[in-house]
Amino acid sequence: MDKWAHMGHALGECYFDSIQDLTYIHIPKNASSFAKRITENFEYSKTFRNASNYLILLRDPIDRWISGMSQLIQSDSITDWTDEYIFEHITLNDHTEKQIYFLEYLNFEKDLDKCIFFKVDENLSDKFIGWANVLYPDISIYKTKLNTSQDIKGRMEIIKNLQTTVDNSPDLVLKLKKHFESDYELINRVKFYGT
Repeated sequence: MDKWAHMGHALGECYFDSIQDLTYIHIPKNASSFAKRITENFEYSKTFRNASNYLILLRDPIDRWISGMSQLIQSDSITDWTDEYIFEHITLNDHTEKQIYFLEYLNFEKDLDKCIFFKVDENLSDKFIGWANVLYPDISIYKTKLNTSQDIKGRMEIIKNLQTTVDNSPDLVLKLKKHFESDYELINRVKFYGT
C-alpha cells in the first residue's frame, strides 16, 4: 500500500534514463532538488522502472528526520507540535518516513551491485558532479551548495530547536536510531560512490 501518495511522493516514483539504462530512485529530503539537475532529462515515472543500474542518495536518518519534521511543523500551524507528540510518532509523513520504504522495489540480495549510492553530506556536490560529468559530459552541472532549509517562517529556528532537543537527550537519540534501524543497516552495508 502506498501510504504517502496523497502527499505527492508515490511509492516507486523514479526517473529513468533509457540511454544509460539508469533509474534514479527518488527519496524525499535526500537532496532530490540537487539530483534533478541531471535527471531533468530523464523520463519521469510514477511506477518503478527496472534498470541495469540504480542511482540512490541516502542521508543520515536523524538529519533527514529533523529536516523533514521542521518542514512539516513549518507548514502546519494547526497541530500542537509538542516534543511528546513528535517523538511518540516519529514518522508522520513522507519526509519523515524510513528511507528503506522508498526502496521497496529493490531486492538488495541481487540488486545491491547495480546500485550507485551517494551519501548526502558536505561532499555530495563534488562527488555527484564528478560522477555526472563522466556519464553525461554534455550536461553542464556546476558546483553549488545543496538546498538548505530556507528561513521561511522560522524554519531554521525549528531545525535548531529539534537538533538541540535531540542532542540533549541520549534517550531520544536511541529511540530515533531504533526507529530508523533499517536505514542505518543499509547505510552501513553499502559502499558510497567516491569512498
